[in-house]
Amino acid sequence: MYDSVEDKEFQEKILKIVESGANNYELADLYDRSGYHLIPLNTDGSKSPKVKGWQYRDFAKNQRYWYGSKPSAIGFACGSKSKNLEVLDFDADAVETFKLWRENVSSNLNKDPIEFYNLPVVETGKGIHVYYRYPEDVKAPKGDVFARTVEQKVKIETRGEGQYIVAPGSPLSTHSSGKPYKLIHGNLLKVPVLPELIINSFYYDALELDDSPPKENVEIIQAQKVRKKGGIETPVDWFNRVKTWKDVLTPFGWRLTASYASGMQHWCRPGKTSGISASSNFNGNDTLIVFSTNALPLEERSISGSYSKFWAYAHLKFNGDEKEAVRAISDERYENEIKRLKSIFSGEVQNG
Repeated sequence: MYDSVEDKEFQEKILKIVESGANNYELADLYDRSGYHLIPLNTDGSKSPKVKGWQYRDFAKNQRYWYGSKPSAIGFACGSKSKNLEVLDFDADAVETFKLWRENVSSNLNKDPIEFYNLPVVETGKGIHVYYRYPEDVKAPKGDVFARTVEQKVKIETRGEGQYIVAPGSPLSTHSSGKPYKLIHGNLLKVPVLPELIINSFYYDALELDDSPPKENVEIIQAQKVRKKGGIETPVDWFNRVKTWKDVLTPFGWRLTASYASGMQHWCRPGKTSGISASSNFNGNDTLIVFSTNALPLEERSISGSYSKFWAYAHLKFNGDEKEAVRAISDERYENEIKRLKSIFSGEVQNG
């Protein structure tokens, strides 16, 4: 599992510190010099910070106090404080979930990212952590949940900006299970910086393992999301952005009868040979106004109640079932993104 003798020796050193029960100042110093922002944590099973407002404190100058004379666990601040560190956290059904996620990513990228990038992998008290860093020119995002079990327990989440994790080498009493945080792959002193597109592929394959039951509220359904630079774009936002009205309407028998320089378009409903049944992009609003009373499942609507592309698609394809519509476009988006990632990665390999 280790990429080099150095990696294996580092893990053995951590285990000796844990088993001896000695203070972990030496290890904390190594972590500090490797770019981690350290946080002293309680060793009572709570894993909580010993100091309130840890986000605004720098403990580097007092490491010997916190990790020498006081029995503290070592915490890593994620995000910008630790050179854009992000950690993928597998929790419920951790071993099986990690295995499936790794297989999916390996299949979609044509390589095992754990081995290829030598990513540090840590067994926690009950889960698994995978370490990597964002590029310097990309702001490390906040953590987010990507997959849950049917019972809504967290399966996969990220620990990012403003959050922290427990580091290997912390006392056994740090976790309520009494188990050590054990490095099983890679080297924590050499956490790789990954291309953003590779990190995005991690998110997509995490979403694929979500077992959450459908929600009645479409706004909550949209939480099945994927990050993009500058914010979060939901499947519904994605659909409204990339699809044209031709994409939405023509598969269901609607015909485009007129287009204008302003972007407005006139449409004729199925079963009718002429006339205007609806208009899209009136006044640049990119919505659909339906004039006909015979255009079911689309109903007659004024400007104030016009259809977005998503709502029109949901009514035409799924008779207004937003849950099914979101599920379908999420699948389409995922497939498109994987094709894009494979294409980019293929070019990256060919270009050396």
